[in-house]
Amino acid sequence: LAYYKQIVNAYEFLHKYEMGREKEETTMEVKQPNNWGLEAAGWTSTYLKITKKLIDGETIPPPNEPVMFYEFATSLMAPKNWKQAKFDDENGRYPVYLSDSSRTRRDMVARIFRPLIDDVFSFKVVNQIFESLGINDDYEYKLRCFGEWFIGLSVKVATKNAVFAMNSPSIRWLKEITSIQIDQTLESDEIKPM
Repeated sequence: LAYYKQIVNAYEFLHKYEMGREKEETTMEVKQPNNWGLEAAGWTSTYLKITKKLIDGETIPPPNEPVMFYEFATSLMAPKNWKQAKFDDENGRYPVYLSDSSRTRRDMVARIFRPLIDDVFSFKVVNQIFESLGINDDYEYKLRCFGEWFIGLSVKVATKNAVFAMNSPSIRWLKEITSIQIDQTLESDEIKPM
């Protein structure tokens, strides 16, 4: 029952976001690019000049229609052994991860992370979905999913709506995750601050 409730809660966050978002591509206010951003943009143009093809020519655009519940549910993996699965008693959740199938996971990752390029006020949707799935504290997994999503973006969308965007939700989300990881590392007994 806990597993079903988790899936329904996560789906509700995603579905509510998808139903309320604009269908056309969002363009955010662009800031003056910094050095590393300019270098990244330079590498994409260098790639085009050398290979005579776009670096993102094979990217698959994210779906525009809202996800159906059965699609969302089948993109997730239930814990393999319920009796031995880690259960969070405090929040009543199992850790529920996305499918190992790259094709299934790619579509769902594109949907889950879309708020990070759409709207400054929507980036918390990503954390709400991961929290509902019981994996909000698995920062390595979330960053791996973020990486899969980000490399699937077109260069235009990645630069305008993530890298060079004013108050970029993507960068805010990454800063939040990395600052938590740094704090946890500094608090651990393995590494002593200088």
